[in-house]
Amino acid sequence: MTKLEGLENFAYQNDIDIVSDYAQTERKGYCMTTADNQSAIFLNDYSIHGSHERTSVLAVELGHIQTGALLDCESYLDSHFARWVKVKNKILAKRWAFAEVLPAEQIQAALDKCPSSNWELAEDLDVSEEFLRSAMTFYIGQGVS
Repeated sequence: MTKLEGLENFAYQNDIDIVSDYAQTERKGYCMTTADNQSAIFLNDYSIHGSHERTSVLAVELGHIQTGALLDCESYLDSHFARWVKVKNKILAKRWAFAEVLPAEQIQAALDKCPSSNWELAEDLDVSEEFLRSAMTFYIGQGVS
């Protein structure tokens, strides 16, 4: 099972709908939860390139739902505070995504194989290069070696 299939299965088991071809926004992904706790993730297939990027975007959007970091407050709160909340929510979502999809031990095991490039490493780990770089930066910041 690929990481993408695993995440899709996780969403299905947790009653989270995944909707493709949501091209009304420039975002690659967006998630929401209704008042009655129905959750959905919208993936913009026009801006997501390949299964590795789709895996990465889906992981972060699931992270938003799983951590409750959903508040999109820019329309009704002070813009400085809204930016802070959005950054905090993104960090929470990515932390969940990294732990779920790309634990530090998995990166280390892949690095031990001596890949010749970041692209090759990301390919082996079944994620996008951007997601891999972000995860490595996060783990280094946490003091994980």
